[in-house]
Amino acid sequence: MTKYRMVRTDFWKNPIVSEEMTPEDKYFYLYLLTNPHTTQIGIYKITKKQMAFDLGYSIESVHSLMERFTEHHKLIRYNPETRELAIKN
Repeated sequence: MTKYRMVRTDFWKNPIVSEEMTPEDKYFYLYLLTNPHTTQIGIYKITKKQMAFDLGYSIESVHSLMERFTEHHKLIRYNPETRELAIKN
């Protein structure tokens, strides 16, 4: 069964996206919202290694982006023990 994820066009008008995010942040955020592991509620299991492979980044880059999204943007939570990621809103 194919999954579809709709990204609202006002994504680009969000002040956090338009004013605070770098192009790399925007790419990563779109990935978090639309990758094959996503669920309707925004909580899913995924490894940093899988994210790095999908994005073509190093694991260190993914770790840095995740830290930025957790601490600075406050848009995600990640549990390294269970490898579960939760997206706010």
